[in-house]
Amino acid sequence: MDFIHEPNRIYGTDENNKVIAEVTFPETEPGVYTIDHTFVDSSLQGQGIAGQLVQAAVDDIKSQGGKVQATCSYAVKWLQKHSPKKITFFYMNGCPYCRNANIAIEELIQENQEYADIEIERIDEQNPPAGISGYDYYYVPSMFIGKEKIYEAQPGQQYDEIKEHVREVFERV
Repeated sequence: MDFIHEPNRIYGTDENNKVIAEVTFPETEPGVYTIDHTFVDSSLQGQGIAGQLVQAAVDDIKSQGGKVQATCSYAVKWLQKHSPKKITFFYMNGCPYCRNANIAIEELIQENQEYADIEIERIDEQNPPAGISGYDYYYVPSMFIGKEKIYEAQPGQQYDEIKEHVREVFERV
């Protein structure tokens, strides 16, 4: 289905110009757009049209540099399922492997700007914030998505190997 894009609205029509699919996303505060309504005609249900509409709205909002929120129950669930997760990155000051991982992060972001949108929570192993628990690792750097360990450095790893592991973490997000 081809969608028609208008400011704060994306929709599709049938051959009689009747709206059969629609998503609306008004700007609720400066730079913040709220997906507040998603509609798909019963003749189209089960074809993924609602997800396509929400994805199109997210793409439009982000292309304007806006922030996405949702009050529509479908959009809230869709965003929870499709939103990128953050990387939790444990490091130690003075660690050469951690330094290489930080350099790799910066280089990878320069090589692929999509990585710049990924949130990285950096936790200094020697000064962790209160409430951090449940992460199982021995060496640093270690990188997690949720509580799942994706990468843990090993003694003797060279920069190229570390960078490739960091790239894999980015790709998993």
